[in-house]
Amino acid sequence: MIIKVLHVIRSIEPTTGGPSFAVKQMARSLAVDGVSVDIATTIYSNKATEGVSSMVPTVESGIRCFCFPRLMDDIWSFSRKLWEWLKDNISNYDMLHISGVFTFPVMVTAQEEKK
Repeated sequence: MIIKVLHVIRSIEPTTGGPSFAVKQMARSLAVDGVSVDIATTIYSNKATEGVSSMVPTVESGIRCFCFPRLMDDIWSFSRKLWEWLKDNISNYDMLHISGVFTFPVMVTAQEEKK
């Protein structure tokens, strides 16, 4: 049986610091050990990210990364699309790893996990 892990974090952009780096390293280490790993995160919608689709994950080193648009480039990181995706997909995972505090991705993941 393959264990399925979902990491949820506000951002994996390099400018957001250590947690974004650590989540990617943890995901790579788990994947090497045969764990199925996905990352769900938010990304600020601007010209540089135009055309990025949250339903088509990027894949790097066997890790799928779902990037959901957030409305503003702020620390709260509200993303309606992330919330909708979590409602539909959170039950597909055996384990959740939530990184960060006091952000929308953390709050909504914890809320959906309880259901």
